[in-house]
Amino acid sequence: YLRSYNNSSIRTYGANNGEVLKFAKKGATIISEYKTVNSAFEYTRELTVGNYGTMCLPCSANISGAEVYSVEGVDSKVTPTILYLTKIEDETVAGVPYIIRATGNKLVASYTGEPTEDAGNENGLYGSFISVPIEAGKLNYILKDNTWHYIPADNTNTVGAYKAYLNLNDVKVISSGAKGDFEMVFDGNVTSINLV
Repeated sequence: YLRSYNNSSIRTYGANNGEVLKFAKKGATIISEYKTVNSAFEYTRELTVGNYGTMCLPCSANISGAEVYSVEGVDSKVTPTILYLTKIEDETVAGVPYIIRATGNKLVASYTGEPTEDAGNENGLYGSFISVPIEAGKLNYILKDNTWHYIPADNTNTVGAYKAYLNLNDVKVISSGAKGDFEMVFDGNVTSINLV
């Protein structure tokens, strides 16, 4: 579990045996000491089977309750209809954002390594460890209610903590050749992931 206390920037990571790991954050940078705990600490999130979302965690992790995908490219930046994805079979990497599809009612990320200070971006998918506003009118999209939503200039949206948004400016256009293993519908309708 993860909790904020009194809307402060202190994040507490709980372990099954009651040990905790705390980070004090200023922006996206960890500024306090790190207390090492055993490999039992984890992140959990309630899910609905079959639904889609995003994830970006501060530690490498083994994931259960969801399939995990990385973005390989898009068919077009002007009129996008398909995101090309690769399924992640191994543990996820600290600070790297991913797309997830729920296979159970709870995502459990069992952390396997040391935390990273910064949430990163990977082929246009931008992660965040804290809730932040998304810049509008810049080809930014958020995955909400199983649909990719464009954030126009007259709108505001926020990406939640430990989640990600997509900026099409930074996604590779793939018109032919290797497109990844899966396609994700990206046309303003309810999405799905299918084999290429």
